[in-house]
Amino acid sequence: LELLDGYLLEKPVADPIHDGTTQWVNRRLSRAVPPGWEVRVQMAFTLTKSEPLPDIAVVREDADRYAIRHPGPADSGLIAEVANSSLE
Repeated sequence: LELLDGYLLEKPVADPIHDGTTQWVNRRLSRAVPPGWEVRVQMAFTLTKSEPLPDIAVVREDADRYAIRHPGPADSGLIAEVANSSLE
């Protein structure tokens, strides 16, 4: 499940194309992000009324803080969704 705009929505099951593409993007971004940033894959991201699980998020590196809260807009550099079948 995923919390979007205050509603719980069922997240579709990922297929091999989705998972492979997400992993491909993760590998390349992980090599490219500058020091002080990290790539997170399918982990919660906190918005005002939502807590989506983006496929890829590049956020400020802060493992201690993310142990007690999820990153939010002020922590983010990039949020990306892989959408081979769920684009609508």
